[in-house]
Amino acid sequence: MKKAVVNSVIHQDCQLKDFNVTIQNSCIGRNCKIGSNVTITNSILFNNVSVSDNVKIVNSIICSRAWIGQNNSIKDQKI
Repeated sequence: MKKAVVNSVIHQDCQLKDFNVTIQNSCIGRNCKIGSNVTITNSILFNNVSVSDNVKIVNSIICSRAWIGQNNSIKDQKI
């Protein structure tokens, strides 16, 4: 298991399912839920975003109350 948070801001109310998460150069908002085996790079997640297991988010903006289902890859998107 790994947990890597580099050059990122994560709100204290954010919930990580486990320690198998990588977050780099990103900002994670309030009440976000991050699943297992998730990679978030160069992205912004607004408040109340849910990210399921096995998700990769790169260069993207995810707006409030969005839900990202498991096994998804998101790159260069605004959701």
